[in-house]
This record gives sequence, structure tokens and C-alpha cells, in this order.
Amino acid sequence: MSLSISQVANLAGISARMLRHYDKLGLLHPSRVSDNGYRWYEREQLFRLQRILLLRDYGLSLPAIKDILSRNDAAEEHEVLTAHRALVAEERDRLTHLLSTLDRTLNEMAGGDQIGEENFFEGLRTTRGALRKGLLERFGPQIESAFTSHEKITAEWNERDYEAAAQRGKALYERLTDTMRQGHAPQSSEAASLIQSHYDLISETWIPGKEAYAGLADLYLEPGFQRDLVADIDPNLPEWLAAAMKDFAEKGLSTQRQASSEGSSR
Repeated sequence: MSLSISQVANLAGISARMLRHYDKLGLLHPSRVSDNGYRWYEREQLFRLQRILLLRDYGLSLPAIKDILSRNDAAEEHEVLTAHRALVAEERDRLTHLLSTLDRTLNEMAGGDQIGEENFFEGLRTTRGALRKGLLERFGPQIESAFTSHEKITAEWNERDYEAAAQRGKALYERLTDTMRQGHAPQSSEAASLIQSHYDLISETWIPGKEAYAGLADLYLEPGFQRDLVADIDPNLPEWLAAAMKDFAEKGLSTQRQASSEGSSR
């Protein structure tokens, strides 16, 4: 059965413009184009589109996806998708824990059984634990100092403190989104100014170096809490933000480190 470009777009949850972009890049050609210019897709193209979107969700760039698909390397593609499945399964388990905590809390609020104190933050601990595990795998044991610093500073925080921090973060992401939508590149001075604020916000509880901050940018490219946080504001923000952070790490933090070194030698 042939499907029109609008039908495929609706099924996949993407725009017809994106499908035309994939066609232009050589990623996904329609099975045929009718005399009136309409694009039509068959099951083979739907299967290829599914693979493209899965690989895209894994954080691969379109050129990298095109390279994988053009090589017809089933083993490599299987390895990538298997790794992606593991990440999705881990995120599913995290959300299941969090959902269970919320359900028990709502049940108690409605007059049901009380939840034990040890279960109050079960889902939240799982979220922090997954983040900690990912950072440990990426940066090694030295990342422990970051968590120690964060936990020490936030030990006395109350609900109002956490809410204020969350609101400042949300406001910053919205300003970053506005800058992106205005057409400013991740490498622009407008982006750098806001990324400095992003870095400063993180530095309130932990001061990451050049490599660590660039590594944190990758978290916005991978499935998980960090990516979801900004993708809910704008689905294009994760990639733009990650690129801006890496540019800032390379330019801004290198400059700061050099200035600090020069100042200490005087």
C-alpha cells in the first residue's frame, strides 16, 4: 500500500518538510514520485525511516546515519540499536520507579496507606543514581568530587531552594530557546553569553573543567533525563545547546584557564 508524504509524516510524528529534507540529503527517497510531484512511500521506505529516527534519537548526526545505512553494515547497525535499546530500557525502569513513587504519594493524599519514609524519594534517587552512573562511566572516579561538592552545598536546601533553582534553570533554557529560534548559531556571541550563564549555574554546586563541561554536553544528545528536560521546551534545543556548550568549553574555558594561569604566575 502506497502512502503519501503527509500520511507518512503523521505516522512518524515528523513534518513533511523533514521528509523532503531527508530526500534531499539522500537519506530517504520515496519509492516513486507521480507526475504531479507527489511523493509516495512503501513499506520498505517506512522501515528505513524507522531506522533513521531510531539512530537519530540515539544522538547520531544525519551524515553519520547516512554513512551507516549506505554501508549496509547490519552488524554495526545492530550494535548501535542494541545500545540504544539498553538506554531506553534503563530510562523505562527509571520512569517506572518514579511513577510508582508518585502513585503511592497520591494514594496517601487520597486517604490511602502511608508510604514509608524510606520510599519518599525512591524515584528521585533512581534518577540521580542513573545520572551519577552515566557520569562515572564517562569521566571516571574524579567525578565523585563533583557529587560530593553538590551534596555538601545542597544538604541544607529546602523545597523552596530547589524550586528556585529549577525556575532559574527553566528561565535560562527558555532564553536559550529564544536565541536559537532567532537564528543565532551555537558558536555566536549571543549564544556564548547565555552559555556562560549556564556554566555559572552549574558552577554554583560544582565547577566543571573544559573536558567535563564538554562531556556534559553529550548528555543532551543521548536519551534520558537531561535531553528530555530541554526537548520538552523545544525538540531542536538539545543539539543546539550541546553544540554551544562544546564551543564554549573549547573557547571560553580555555581562555579562562589561560587567564587564571597567567594571573597565578604574576
